[in-house]
Amino acid sequence: MRRLLTLAFNLSLSFAILSGCTATQQENLTEQLPETVPYPETTPAEATEPAPATQPDPKSDYAISLKGTLLSLHDSHDEVDLPALLGTPLTKKTYTLQNADTLTGSFLQEVTFPGLEVQLFSPKQDGKSFWIMNMRITDPAYVTSKGLRVGMRLKDLKTVYPDIQANNGNDADPENSTYEIGSQETYDYARYEMKEGVIREIYLHHDIP
Repeated sequence: MRRLLTLAFNLSLSFAILSGCTATQQENLTEQLPETVPYPETTPAEATEPAPATQPDPKSDYAISLKGTLLSLHDSHDEVDLPALLGTPLTKKTYTLQNADTLTGSFLQEVTFPGLEVQLFSPKQDGKSFWIMNMRITDPAYVTSKGLRVGMRLKDLKTVYPDIQANNGNDADPENSTYEIGSQETYDYARYEMKEGVIREIYLHHDIP
């Protein structure tokens, strides 16, 4: 009888130990499982097109603004209607160039308006298709595409072109000098004549190499 009781006690103890181990394993397993976190709902961002990059206009330094239109060096006679933009010209003359080296036989047309002289060029053996080669401005009614006009001061010119230098040399009087910007690639230039610190003339020109 004592043996039976001892055997029963041992069986009960073993069962209790096994149950405790199983509970401990389940508890440890439960601790190792990561906590389930609900994935937040997202709304796809609306696609936006990047703003187009502003392309620099190589003509903009050598143009005047008229009625929302740029009148630029190299503009052809077919592209712009000068009377529509500027009114009836005061004079209009066409010359055939003589003794002008390689340009001999080419044509030059001069058209004048109040405060503005425009010279157009046509190659030899043509004389019909002209393009703007020079523009000389002496009236404040005309403004460049950069906002400069006759009557503005040297500081205004320096605001637009901070690095511009006088052509007369370092010893020149800055308020009575000629200032010029230009492109050696296109041979286009803009010259500003200063007198007493005021722009008196703006000369936009192309030099044919």
